[in-house]
Amino acid sequence: MGATQPHGLPHHEAREVLTNIAFRRDNLAAERRQWVAIAWRGGDRNVNALADAADVSRNTIYADLKAQSLDRSTPVDTEET
Repeated sequence: MGATQPHGLPHHEAREVLTNIAFRRDNLAAERRQWVAIAWRGGDRNVNALADAADVSRNTIYADLKAQSLDRSTPVDTEET
């Protein structure tokens, strides 16, 4: 068994955790864009509220919407799941 750190994780496991953190960091923007689109299609059209909820700027929300080809003319999804 390899050497462990004070928290009990072997070095190789710590590296795996770091890799996982990097992967999550790299995917946060894409995940945020997906959730912005879900909220938008669901009828949440308040850009300020979405920006506050995501802790980003209004410009970021507008960019997220544009990346998802969404705008004010996008119909609200009225289907219940």
